[in-house]
Amino acid sequence: VFKKKKTGLNRKVEDFRWIIRSLLKTVSTLHERKIAHRDIKPENVVIFEKEAKTGKNESDNESQSDKEEMETLEEKEEEKEREEEAEEEEEAEAKEEEEEEEVYKSEEESESENGHSIVKMIDFGNAMHVDNSSNASEYYELVGTLYYMSPERLDNHLPWHEWSGDVWSVGVITYELPTHVSSDAEWCLLEHFIRHTLVINPKHRPTASYALNHPWLAVSSNLVLLTREDALRQIALWEQAI
Repeated sequence: VFKKKKTGLNRKVEDFRWIIRSLLKTVSTLHERKIAHRDIKPENVVIFEKEAKTGKNESDNESQSDKEEMETLEEKEEEKEREEEAEEEEEAEAKEEEEEEEVYKSEEESESENGHSIVKMIDFGNAMHVDNSSNASEYYELVGTLYYMSPERLDNHLPWHEWSGDVWSVGVITYELPTHVSSDAEWCLLEHFIRHTLVINPKHRPTASYALNHPWLAVSSNLVLLTREDALRQIALWEQAI
């Protein structure tokens, strides 16, 4: 269950689309900075409401909490970097600071989509920085929550597909959301989005940035007015661009 601070969100399709869109934005930014979360689940996604007419609100506390989570990831990286030369350590620390700024920037973008609520991802304890110098054994480390793990993560003969594994977790969360679907077109788009994020073969799974372009998540889409034929047409265009 998503954690909610203050008053909860109305359970409308638009709200759930906003939740998944905001979550994917954060995941996409992490992947761009070569960070894999590796434990995306409802308990690690926080939704809270901003307090009105105050100079500081609960978002300050949440930002501090997020900084602490990111610091945990930085500490893990720093332990490895201490064994390297001083120059390499300084470059790595500078890069980590840039990554941290991008994550916070992503959260601000999510906030702008809904003026009263904010979606944030927490618990970076299992996250890792993925690059060519990473220890190969870490890719086989079994971490995360079983129910939200992608199939390839349970195969000891294959290295983890870090990016597509996070996308799978988002697909499971989408499947669990108690969304009320009011039209065939809307259901067609939602079902297609879930099926593609939960593709067994990780090579055929969309990236987080491309999943954001799916017609179900399109900000301008009025799903109520769409016909099933319109939905299928939008799906075909999305698939052609893969």
